Parts: sequence; C-alpha cells; structure tokens
Amino acid sequence: MNRQISSENFPENSSESNFSNTAALVRAALAARSSWLSQCDRSKASVVFAAAQAQPQRAHAIALTAKVIVPEDVLKLLLIRVDNICTNFSEMFDAQADGVKYGDGDIDAACKALPVLLDHELDRIVTLNGSIPSPALSSLHERAKHIAVSQ
Repeated sequence: MNRQISSENFPENSSESNFSNTAALVRAALAARSSWLSQCDRSKASVVFAAAQAQPQRAHAIALTAKVIVPEDVLKLLLIRVDNICTNFSEMFDAQADGVKYGDGDIDAACKALPVLLDHELDRIVTLNGSIPSPALSSLHERAKHIAVSQ
C-alpha cells in the first residue's frame, strides 16, 4: 500500500480532488477559528475562512498522503464527516445562515468543538494505521490535539 501518489495521477473530478477540498476546508476552519478567538469579528473570520480555503496546495499534499494511509472508502467517510463539520462551522459566521442567527456564544462553543472533532477523526486514522507517517498530517493532528487538551 506504500505507493507514490502525485496530483497528476488523478483527473480533476476524481474523489482525490474531493479529499483535497476537504483538507482545505479543515485548514480554513482552523484559521477562521483562530481569527474569531483573537478578534471576535464575524466578517473577519469569514474572510479568513474564504482566503484559507482558496489556497488548497498544502492541503492537497496532506490529502494525497492520507489517501495512501487509509483505504479509500474509509477515508471518504472520514472526509465527509470533516467536510460537514467545517461547512457548518463556516456558516456560523454568516449574519443569517438558513434563517438562524448564531450568537457569539454559539460560535465560541463551535470553536471549542472544532479541534476536538478534528482530533477525533485523525485519531481514527491512527487507529486504522497505527500512526500517521506523513509529517504534515501528524503536525495537524498534534495541533488539533494540543488545542483540544488546552481548552
């Protein structure tokens, strides 16, 4: 299962590009979380989220590494869950999301939950593989774990 994977091996509409998009969402959500916690400004957090999501290069490398570690069907399920978590989190910064106005306390609670949920999903990869051999993924896992524990 240790095969070399590069982005040129995958067509643009393949599931691997979905992995990349989800990884970009995770980075964007963590960046927006950090912005919210430092400034408590919805519009700034929303801009940070959009800017981070628009830079998927590093996230793409992380996603491709994850593809090698975990079977594709399992990774898809993990990424769908992470995608839903990050998408719902980003919607909280909208002034009015689906007719629901989220208060600052709701966003604060989501900021606490985000690293815990991310850590949980990455722990599943560790459980399946025994470790996360990718330095980038391992770093992201340690960051999420550190944030989750220090809250």
